[in-house]
Amino acid sequence: MKQINIRKDLRNWFADYITNSIHEMTTEESPEFNKWAKSFKRDEAEFLVNMEFGEIIAEWCVGGNESEYMSETVAKDFAEGLIEKIIQVWYF
Repeated sequence: MKQINIRKDLRNWFADYITNSIHEMTTEESPEFNKWAKSFKRDEAEFLVNMEFGEIIAEWCVGGNESEYMSETVAKDFAEGLIEKIIQVWYF
């Protein structure tokens, strides 16, 4: 399982993962959504990551987790929540 350094790499990892995930999204029912997803910019993901980063780390640290690393599996779970927020705010 890959480990991501929280201080050095996590923000960029989130921005890349979110951008790539949104770019891969498609739906047959909405060509408008497909166009939006393909044109989604990394700086839009960075904006939300920067706004939510402190909250993510606080939530992750609940229970005394003081590691300098977050597993990619856990990071994906947090990123999926951010993707949901992006779709609700930016698209709908």
